[in-house]
Amino acid sequence: MTKRILAGTVVPAIIALAAAVSSCTRTEPEDGVEDSCDNCIAFYVKSLPTKAIIEDTETLNSLKPAIYVTEDLRGTEFNNTRVDYLDNGVWRSMVDWASGNVNYSFYAYTYSVGGGRIPERDSSTGTISNNGKMVTIIQPDYYVAADNVWTDFLMSYTVNASSSRPALVNLEFERVTTGVELYISASPAMENVRLNSVSFSGVIHSATFILSEPATSSDPAGSNGMKNAWRLSRDYTKVTEYEYAPEGGLQIKKFDPSGTTDGKFSYSPEYRVMYFLTVQQPTYEEAGSTPRTVQLHISYTTEENGTDVQYDVTFDLSGFSPATWTRGHKIRYYLSIDTSTELKGTIAKWEEVDFIESTLLPDDTEE
Repeated sequence: MTKRILAGTVVPAIIALAAAVSSCTRTEPEDGVEDSCDNCIAFYVKSLPTKAIIEDTETLNSLKPAIYVTEDLRGTEFNNTRVDYLDNGVWRSMVDWASGNVNYSFYAYTYSVGGGRIPERDSSTGTISNNGKMVTIIQPDYYVAADNVWTDFLMSYTVNASSSRPALVNLEFERVTTGVELYISASPAMENVRLNSVSFSGVIHSATFILSEPATSSDPAGSNGMKNAWRLSRDYTKVTEYEYAPEGGLQIKKFDPSGTTDGKFSYSPEYRVMYFLTVQQPTYEEAGSTPRTVQLHISYTTEENGTDVQYDVTFDLSGFSPATWTRGHKIRYYLSIDTSTELKGTIAKWEEVDFIESTLLPDDTEE
């Protein structure tokens, strides 16, 4: 598996965690006091968490979310303390480095507050406690085709520092959420293909994550490629169907093989029709008396000999790779509408951040 873990990620991003905000302290200058602190402890993050589903570091850097920092060795100046963005990829506190040779051990978390939701239907809430080591994520229970409605949370690794060598403290983050995307294209030979609706059913949209201690950047990654070892408890009372039914249908773009490496598929944004954030979960499990399985439903219409013909197709995703939507990964499904279609498991880089696991639908055993 190809993996890239950097500071932050590029996935859909967003979390309404009002309870967390009220519990966090914040260091900032008093009114009328000049905001200058040449010896202040500052933090550097290579790429930032998001308030939207975006795909490049430049856009990420423009969002400037706050980070919440804890320091374990001294435990006084930084205890779930909010540190705001300064400039040029730097977050600066209002706390001076201690004089002499004093050791520090920092970790931080950050989250994104979703906007653009429908208030009377909003269920995207959550809680953060124990300085970010326990977080409950509740994604919306309905689908909105917007970037800023999904809950996101990222925890850094622990990093050591010393006041004898004051410098920017480099934080590296992992996210706990899972991204899911669906791409659809039509064969160049197909005429007038319109998407009527698409949905993912059987999706658990809430879980609680518990972390004993953040890992260090030098720790080995686990079997899932992640270093922070979260314990996860899914909420089986929160299972939903995310449906996207564009008014009047959505014209599916014909696939243009030019510029692709294999001439077969492309993850260009022009083919993406659906995307959301969720929590880690298998696509099939025995949950109580009724098994839970994640299914993808597609309804589309094609023009054949001058007549519109509607097709309704269901894919049981437990029959496809990956079997688990793993935290910190982005799962991509690609569907080609044609007289014949293909499925292969493949892995691609997700810009510079995280993991991507990709699948073509439906199955084809051809190598």
